[in-house]
Amino acid sequence: MPPKDAKETGKIIGEKSENHMALRSGLLIPKDGVEPPQEQAYSFHHVMAQLEEMMGKLKTMEDKQENLDVKLTHHFLLQKKKLSMLLRMSLKLMPET
Repeated sequence: MPPKDAKETGKIIGEKSENHMALRSGLLIPKDGVEPPQEQAYSFHHVMAQLEEMMGKLKTMEDKQENLDVKLTHHFLLQKKKLSMLLRMSLKLMPET
């Protein structure tokens, strides 16, 4: 049965690695060259689909981070502008000595 998600795939690949398996050309093949049972083999397309899914999630996270950075920068600049205005106003209100 194929894994449900990337975490499960990693777990299965890790388990196979402990059994002297190696990921070669998208298939899990034992180092001794004996093919594993079909339910333990993962096609190149399956591995690539999992990789594309993870890359998509990473891109989404990067986009969210960039958006947050832009919002924080904008907020910081607004606060700086407000502080500058308050400082100028307070200097105008101060009596000269």
